[in-house]
This record gives sequence, structure tokens and C-alpha cells, in this order.
Amino acid sequence: MLNSLSKRYLLLVLLCPAFHCFGSNDRDTTTVNDLLARARTSWTAGKLDSAEIFYKQAGQLARSIEFYPGFLEYTGRYTGLLYSQLRFDEALEVATEQLTVARQTGDKRKEANAFNNMALQYQEKGMMRTATEHLVSALEIAEQLNERQTMQKFYSNFASIFFELKDKEKSLHYARKGYALAREMDDSVQIANSLVNLAVSEVLNGHYDSALLHSRQTLLLQHKTPQATTMTAYINLGEIYRHFKRYQESIDAYEKAREMINEEASDDYEVRILSGLAGTYQAMGQLSLAGKYIDGVLSLAEEHLSKIELRELYKQAAEIKSKLNLPAQAFDLLQKYTELNDSLVNHATRMSVQELEIRYQTSDKEKTLARQELRLSQQHNQLQRKNAWIGLAIALIVVLMLLVAGGYLVRKQKRKANQSKRNAALLQARLQGEEQERTRTARELHDGVGSTLSAAKMHLYTLQVGIDQSKAPLCGKAVDLVENALHEIRSLSHNLAPEILLREGLEYAVKSYCARVSNDHLEIQVYITGQLPGMPEESQLLIYRVIQEAVNNIQKHSGATQALVQLGMENDQLSLVIEDNGKGFDAAQLRSNGIGLYNLLARIKLLNGDYQIESSPGNGTAISLALAVNRKSGNQVA
Repeated sequence: MLNSLSKRYLLLVLLCPAFHCFGSNDRDTTTVNDLLARARTSWTAGKLDSAEIFYKQAGQLARSIEFYPGFLEYTGRYTGLLYSQLRFDEALEVATEQLTVARQTGDKRKEANAFNNMALQYQEKGMMRTATEHLVSALEIAEQLNERQTMQKFYSNFASIFFELKDKEKSLHYARKGYALAREMDDSVQIANSLVNLAVSEVLNGHYDSALLHSRQTLLLQHKTPQATTMTAYINLGEIYRHFKRYQESIDAYEKAREMINEEASDDYEVRILSGLAGTYQAMGQLSLAGKYIDGVLSLAEEHLSKIELRELYKQAAEIKSKLNLPAQAFDLLQKYTELNDSLVNHATRMSVQELEIRYQTSDKEKTLARQELRLSQQHNQLQRKNAWIGLAIALIVVLMLLVAGGYLVRKQKRKANQSKRNAALLQARLQGEEQERTRTARELHDGVGSTLSAAKMHLYTLQVGIDQSKAPLCGKAVDLVENALHEIRSLSHNLAPEILLREGLEYAVKSYCARVSNDHLEIQVYITGQLPGMPEESQLLIYRVIQEAVNNIQKHSGATQALVQLGMENDQLSLVIEDNGKGFDAAQLRSNGIGLYNLLARIKLLNGDYQIESSPGNGTAISLALAVNRKSGNQVA
């Protein structure tokens, strides 16, 4: 059920307002706009019947006064309302009207949106080839207009279609393209939506470590994104944790999503949460609970799920009923699954969609070549029309200007590079000096103070043997104090000079440090996802110190009771996330004046890493670090 929820949230593309009047007066167009606004408000408040009435009134008035932008706004939003209620046939009719008017008015952007909205309805009806045809048309128009935000959404839609067809590689390919565009636009909402879609495709491909990492990254953006995205991320996490057999965390994730359900959320969220809980309890062998949840889902499913989603639910329910030794019910459910599966996805459908996708890819390459040939031809004609002497003079002037500007830029860049190198060298020298001083201090503590305390403890033990019994407790207390001091000296020595890092590597050192720091007041959990590469000792030490500084800040300032340190490797990128449930702070007022924060940011700078610090009062703090690493050599990429 993981794919269905992500798709339902991500695919909807509505038209944006563009109010221009054709053949109507200002009062009438204002009335249309007001009706659309009231409909949107009612929809947001969960008053769907009122929203539908306002939308229909707006559409009728816009049509009667030939207010085309208002009519296109109505068709786009009303299609979305019908789609959310699984009224796909009615939504298809309205989206078809949207396409007709968009073509009549020559509005290519709205034409692309209409094609996409029609594709959504065909996909939900199981007409995959027709859905793909319309989506290809939408994507071609968006690429012609270079509408990057729209292209990003359409790529996600393509990923969803290939997900339904169980085409793993194509689904992941388009999900990654959508995520890359969202990152380029630096849009937090679209990044979060793309991360959800990417996690779904990664689960299909068995990349559970990456899916876990991307789902957790989605939750880091939850205060910038709609609640539905956060709910979707928690539901995805539930399935991912179930794969790792971390069943309690799976149940907790589903319950967190369930707590977020309110009147504004559509009923299909509850369906997916209940089916997820049923799957987790089934994996745990608690079949009675699994049966209870799946019965609750089946009573809602036919009303709130499309045929594609209903197919997967029938399969899951049949497996649970079979294990509960209810063969009649299991057979009935399996028969329903088979009938739906045969009608929705067969070999002919899959081949048709593949042909359309190949045709799109080929057409895209041909258009690119044609545009290049056209530009070359235009440049050639312009050069022929110019006077040779004028062209030569202009060329000389341009060359001189380029030489002057190039020399200035080269000198400027060289000065900037030299300054950057000097700053980096000074920073590295300072940190190396700190490490040397740490090592010297640790050695003196261990060999000097530690040895003295060990000798003192031995003398006290010797005295304790022949001492007066009345003074024995005092002597024993002195021994305990010396023992505690010796333990503190050893712990401080280990923190100052982590020899374990050089002997056992970064993963073992981080786990050992966090276990040593954890206590009754602060529990620190460590998760390592993927295989960490071998890295230079300098880089490992810098990463270790970043974690140490962050954990030290949590202990001193956050008031947290729980903290998480997560290291992960995906492709050639090392990801580090450190979170706590403490009191947090206003990230907008963040300053690097504190010594701990200054040292942490200085080490991140030496690692050439990208970092993000997110926090707000009462909501804890999350520090994220992304570091490029050469997978083959383990070297850091500058």
C-alpha cells in the first residue's frame, strides 16, 4: 500500500490563478473569483458539499460571460476536488473541458496541466496506455516552455506509472529526475514531495537503506511542508522499518501518522495506516491483531480506494485470512485480486507504455538536435550578412575586452583562491594544534595523574588491611573517591585522544563514544546505514569531532532526554544527521559566537561539507551534514 498513498498526494497538479477578462465586466469576474475563493476555503475546512456548490456556480458564471481564465481556474480546481473523492469519470469530463478551452485560448501551460489531470484519471481507472499518452503530451509541452516546476511534478507522475507496472529501473529513473529538479529550484515543499516519491521507488528496487535516509530527511523538512507530506513520510517509514524487522518502530511510525489525521485529511489515509499496521502485526506473527486491522480496512476500502490500490489490499487480506485458517474468505479475496490484476496490468499494457516512453525519449533527442541545427543555421546567415571589415573590428574589440576582463577575473579569482587557501591552512593548523595539545594532555593525564592515582589507590588498599576497624569506612570511602577520579581521568583521556578511532575505525569509535556518554538522563541511539567507506584518518577524526561537539552541546544546553546519531552512505555521499528532543532554539537567530558551535562549523568547513541546522523553540534540534566521498578510494571529494 506504500505506493498508493505517495502517488495520491504527489500527482495532483492544479492550475494557478491568472485573472484576465474577455468580454465581461469587472463585477462579474470579481464574483467568479470570490466563488472560487469560497470554494477553496470550504474544501480546506473539509466542507466538500459546499465547495462543490461554489465551484459549479463559478464555472457556470465564467462560461456564461466568456471569462476564460476564470473558467480554466474552475476546471483545474474542481477536477482536483472530484479526484480526491475518487469520482474519476466526472473528473475526466471536467479535465476534458479544461483541455478544450486551453487549446481555444492558446494557453500552452494550462493545456499541459489539462493533459496531466486527464492522465491522473485514466491511471486510476487502470487505462495505463491512455494515461501515458496524455502524460507524454503534458511533459512535451512543459519542456518546450521550460516550466521546471511543472516538469518536476510530471517526472514524479511518470515514476508513479512505472511503479504501478513494477518497472523498477524506470520508476527510480524518473523519481530521481524529479528530485534533482526540486533540488535545483531549492523549493522545500517540492523537495519533500520528491523525497517521498523517491523513497517509494527505492523500496520497489530494494534500496531500503536509501529509502530510510530519504524518509528521515523528509521529516526534517516537516515544519516547511504540508501535513499530508509528513503523514506520507511516516507511513513510508512504517513499511521500511517493517522490512528491517524493527517492528516497534514500524508501529510507532504508523501511530504517529494516525495521530495527525483530522477532519481535513481524506479517509484514505486511515485505510493505508490500518493496512500498514495489519502488515506489521502479520510480520510479527500476531495474526489476530492483523486480522482485526485488515477487517477494519476492508469495510472502508471499496469506498475510498481506486481499483489499483484495492488490488494490493485484496492480496494482503487474502494472505492474512489464509494464515488465520479461513480458507473460504482467503479464496474469495484472492479471486478478487486476480480479477482486478488481470484487468489492470497485463503484458500488452506494459509493452504499450514502454513503446510510448521510448517514443518520448526519441522525440526529445530529435527536438534537441533540430534546435541545435536551427541555431547553427541562424548564426551562419547572420555572419554572411555582416560586412567583413565591421565584423573584424567588432571581433578585435571583443577580443581586447575579453582579454582585459579575463585578466582581471583571473587575478581576482587567484587572489580569492590564495586567500581561501591561507584561511584553510590557518584553520587546519589551529585544529591540528588543538589535536596535538589534546593528545599531549591526554598522555599526561593517563601517564602522570592516572599513574599517581593508581599508586594512591594501591597504598590505600595496603593501609586498609591493617587499619583500625573503626576507621575502615573512612578508608573505604577514600578508595572509592580515588577510583571515581581515576575513572574520570581515563574517560577524559579517551575523549581527548580517541585512539580507538585509529585502531577500530569511525563506526566503532562513534558507537563506543555515544555508549560511553549515554546515561539515565540522556539516551543516545546510533544508526549506521550502508557500508561506510575507508577515509583518510584526518577526515575520520574531523567527523568524529563534529559528532563529539554536537553531543557535547546537547548535554550542556538542550535539556534533551533522547538523541539520535545517524551515519549513512548513498552513492558517493556520506550523510550525517544528529537530532535531539530538547528545548531547541530560534534557528533564524543562530550565531556562531559560541566556542562549541564555532569549532563544529570550522571542522565542517575543512570537510568541504554542506550542512543544515534546523531548530525551533520546544521542538528540538537537527543538524544535517552531507559530504562527498570517493567510493573507490574513500577519499573526500573537494
